Amino acid sequence: MILHNRGSAFSTDPAHPGHVGPGLRPPHTLLPVIAEADGLVLGVGCQGGSAQPWILAQLARELLDTGADLDAVLGRPPLRRRSPRLGHEVLTPRRGAGHRRRDGGGRRARPARRARPRPDRRSRSRAGGPRAHRRPPRRRQRSARGRPCDRPARPPADMTTTGRKTMRATAHVLDPLSSAEIASFVAAVRESDRIGERPRFWGIALDEEKARGSRPGGPRPVRLVVMNPDARAAWEVRGWTSGDGSPAVVEVWMDVDHRRPGVSSDEARLIAQAARNSPLLHEALAERGITDTSLIWVDPESITGFVPEDLGDRRLSWGTVWHREFPEDNGYARPVAGLVPILDLDTLEVVRIEDHGIIPMASETGAYTSGTWGPDREVSALDIVQPDGPGFRIEGHQVTWQNWSFRVGFTHREGLVLHDLTYRDGDVERPVLHRAAVNEMYVPYLDDDPTAYRKNFFDWGEYGAGPLTASLELGCDCLGEIRYFDVQYLDGHGVPQTVVNGICLHEEDDSILWKHVNTRTGSARCGGAADS
Repeated sequence: MILHNRGSAFSTDPAHPGHVGPGLRPPHTLLPVIAEADGLVLGVGCQGGSAQPWILAQLARELLDTGADLDAVLGRPPLRRRSPRLGHEVLTPRRGAGHRRRDGGGRRARPARRARPRPDRRSRSRAGGPRAHRRPPRRRQRSARGRPCDRPARPPADMTTTGRKTMRATAHVLDPLSSAEIASFVAAVRESDRIGERPRFWGIALDEEKARGSRPGGPRPVRLVVMNPDARAAWEVRGWTSGDGSPAVVEVWMDVDHRRPGVSSDEARLIAQAARNSPLLHEALAERGITDTSLIWVDPESITGFVPEDLGDRRLSWGTVWHREFPEDNGYARPVAGLVPILDLDTLEVVRIEDHGIIPMASETGAYTSGTWGPDREVSALDIVQPDGPGFRIEGHQVTWQNWSFRVGFTHREGLVLHDLTYRDGDVERPVLHRAAVNEMYVPYLDDDPTAYRKNFFDWGEYGAGPLTASLELGCDCLGEIRYFDVQYLDGHGVPQTVVNGICLHEEDDSILWKHVNTRTGSARCGGAADS
C-alpha cells in the first residue's frame, strides 16, 4: 500500500520532484486504496485533501487488521495532523462528525465561526466614550528654534510603551516575521551541506495565503532564497519557522537558476570592494588620473538582458563607477563615464573592463551639506500638536482609524504591505483591499550612451525594498503624534537585522476639502480632509 500527500506542486521542470511525465509517479491528490486480506477485497477512497492519507490509513487498518464493522468504522472521527510538518503533533478529530478535541494545553476547540463585527471595540475612545467619525482637535503653534517638530505620543491606558514605540503585543498570523522566526528557519537551512561553507542569502518571506490557515503564536510557513556561490547553485527553500514549542522545519528545496537571485546590500559591498582591488580597474582609473581607489564607489547594477554572449553561464552584474574628491563628498555628482566593469557576483571578480574612452568629469561640487552653497534659509519652527492624542488606535499590527481598519505588514521584496483593508459601513464591515503593496520600482534609463544603455533597474526585485528601508527620524521624516513600527529582514549573510522605526504612522491635515458661503446670510460652512 502506497500512501502519499496531495499534489500541490506539479511541475514541467524535469529536475523538480513533482515533474509530470510518461512513466513517472508524481504526488497527486487522488489516492484510492485497493487491498486484499483473508479473502476480503477492499477498495476505498475519500475526500479530504491533505488529510486523505491519514483517513485511508486508519480505515484500511481497522477494516483489514481488526475486522471491525464497516458502519462503526465509518462513523468514528478519524484523526489527522493539523499540519503535515514534522515536530507538530497536534491531532484533530474530524469536526464534521460533531466531535470536539482537547489540545495539549487542555483548551477545548470548537467549530470555527464567522467573525462578528464588534462595534464596541472600534467605536469607543480610551475614556470609554463614543469615537465614531470623531477627529481629535488639532492646532498649530510656533515654537523656539531648534525644538523638535514632533513629540513622543502618550500611550492610551490599555497600551504598553517599550522605548520609543507604543503598541499592544497582539500576535497575528500575518504579522511581519520576527528576528527569532527568521533565525530559526535559517538555522534549519544551514544544517544542509548543499549550501557550502560560504552561503549567501536573498531574503525570507512569509507564505501569506498559507499562513492564513495557521494559528497565532504557532509555526508559520516561509520561503527563503539561498545560494552556494562556489557550486554556482541556488534554491528556494520552503518550510516552517519555529513556534509554540515546535522547531523550524525544512519541507522542500526547489532548484533555482543560480543567475536569477537578486543582489543583497551585503553582496553589493563585497563585489564593490573586490572591484576596487582589481588591477584591471586600477589601470583604467590611472589613465584618468585617479590613483586613490578608496575614493571610488562601484555600484553593481542589474544586467537584465544585456549579458555578453560568451558569459551567459555566469551570474553577472555591471558596475557604475563614481569618484569622490574627499571621503564625505557626493560621488554621484562625478560619474566616471565610459568605464564599465563586468562583475561576476559568484566569484567576486572583475571579469573584464569596457572602456569607451576618457570623458571629463564635472568640476562643480555635488555636496549639499549645510553652508556649502551659502547661508541656510531661515524657516520658522512649526509644531503640530494633538492634545487628545492621535485619532487612530494600534493593537499589535492592526490599525483602526475612523471607520477604516487594516493590518501593517512588511516583506523583504516589497517593504510596507497593508493587509485586509476594510471600511465599517454601519454594522457592516466592507472589504476594500485584500492586500496592498508597491509591487516593483522600475527605472528604465535605457540611454543610448555606451556607458548607460544597460540602465534599467528593478529595485524591488533585484535589491529588495525591505533591506533598503531606512530608520525614520523625529522631526525629519514624520511630524505630529507618531507611532513607529520596527521591522526585520534577512541580510545577505543570513543574519536577521532590525530597522528601528522602519515604519511611522501619523495623521496629516489636508486642509479644506470643501467650503460653502451663503452670501445672503453671511454664513459659511467648510469641511476638512485628513490622511492617516
